[in-house]
Amino acid sequence: MHLEHLEIVNFRGIARLRLELEGDATVLFGENAWGKTSLVEALQSTLGIRPLDEADFHRLANDRTTIAKRMSITLGFGGEPSKELESIGWRDAEGKFHLLLQWAGRRLDRGRAKVRRIFLDAHGRELRLSESEASALADRLVQGHPLYVFRELRLADGMLAPALAPDLSMHEDPERAVGRVFERLLAVPHQVHPGELARGLEALKQVAVRRPELFRALRPEGSVGFRRASDIAEMPLALQDGGSLADLAQHAGAGMRQVALLALMGAILQAEALAPHAEGAQPILVLEDPETHLHPIQLATAWNLVSQLPVQKLVTTASGSLMAGVPMRSLRRLVRRSSDTAVFPDPEGTPMGLTEIRRVAFHVRTHNADSLFARVWLLVEGETEAWLLPELARVWGLSFPLEGIHCVPFAQAGLAPLVTFADRFGIPWHVIVDGDEAGKHYAAKARRMLHRRVEARHLTSLADRDLEHYLWRSGYDGVYRQAAGHVAPGAEAATIIHQALRARSKPGMALEVAEEAGIRGAAGIPAVLGRLFSTLQALAKRA
Repeated sequence: MHLEHLEIVNFRGIARLRLELEGDATVLFGENAWGKTSLVEALQSTLGIRPLDEADFHRLANDRTTIAKRMSITLGFGGEPSKELESIGWRDAEGKFHLLLQWAGRRLDRGRAKVRRIFLDAHGRELRLSESEASALADRLVQGHPLYVFRELRLADGMLAPALAPDLSMHEDPERAVGRVFERLLAVPHQVHPGELARGLEALKQVAVRRPELFRALRPEGSVGFRRASDIAEMPLALQDGGSLADLAQHAGAGMRQVALLALMGAILQAEALAPHAEGAQPILVLEDPETHLHPIQLATAWNLVSQLPVQKLVTTASGSLMAGVPMRSLRRLVRRSSDTAVFPDPEGTPMGLTEIRRVAFHVRTHNADSLFARVWLLVEGETEAWLLPELARVWGLSFPLEGIHCVPFAQAGLAPLVTFADRFGIPWHVIVDGDEAGKHYAAKARRMLHRRVEARHLTSLADRDLEHYLWRSGYDGVYRQAAGHVAPGAEAATIIHQALRARSKPGMALEVAEEAGIRGAAGIPAVLGRLFSTLQALAKRA
């Protein structure tokens, strides 16, 4: 069985949250305030050893009158159960088995709380079980899904040692030796002696022989794994190679991958020692912000190993490159709201097509990954707008980076895939288009994707054929005249603009206009763009 979903109500910083999980890896991202710490603590309080008490009840303020009276954490499991668990779950219309275990808490007086573990039926009603029977079954379920929380992996170049001596002797239990070196790597990574690291790696070899289930490969050894076209689009960065964990553990030497594997296995063995688990257990690995102390190459190395582990994984991250190394179906964007924490995408939402997924993979996930963390997308046609609009907004009084507004060019990707992706992941968007035929086409497409939303919040259409002509008409004609140099007397605006763009390029002219706008100040920002910036500011505040 595996964890299918979890639902949290009134636990610490989370008022309400329902999270659907993938069977292999689920990657969570969002702003710092979405409740990551509370989510991990909820799992540690149910599948780990962290106790639940009165301090865990959600509170809106420091006033005790705002503390919730009731709290619950519900874990939903799926897959084929053991015989003793068969009677407390149900099968859906497709014959798939499901089971719900809830930690139901009630706050009492004088700082006390009572928490019961109960099983629920398909309608959320408590099953009639004796307290001892429910407790025994809950223990069996928890011990079958031990929780490993893995955080702050540090890999320092200074701790990479030369090849191990072939006659290295071991006088310590291998698992204990791996755990001891792991603790040293966490505490003082730059001070781990090469000899100490060598003993830890030799112990890792012995653990691989003694505990082969920890190193079980998810794919045949020596194979880089067959990837269909849809797999490549879903996961554009393949952070895997042909080596298995078991093979890596037996390699001589102390390269970065061996050290990372040593640290990873040390964390797992340490977690095993803290809480009992059943034979044949199916662990759940929580990996918190693995990028925090790792160079991107080290992060790729660590994820190469983690992704191979035959366990269910829950990852929190702010790394776009790591997110590009997992299927899009694994991504969950979390947004904290006043009454709940929203999770995107909606499992019941319309899925994206393969072409849309491929275009988003290239233009956003691999080449504009920071936009995944934006509060608002400003969809622009190309490079000119991406250079110019953030700078004009700054002069107007709006900092795109500080407000979480990100320019995303759509001309190459197409507007529809980006809007569809933004809607699926709950990212507010606004499109600015030119007044030419292409711009009118984009505007019409944007209107079709509004789905009853207010057009003014999502679409700005320039009356002029392009941004350059709009700026010319808005008082920046002198910038273009100066860039164009000598022109025939009486030349039309289009001729002068064309000559200026030939001389300086469109992005170059965008920078010159931005420079002039900085001299003029906020009063020099054209009215349509001022309204655009005001709309973006409002969208960012509501996000």
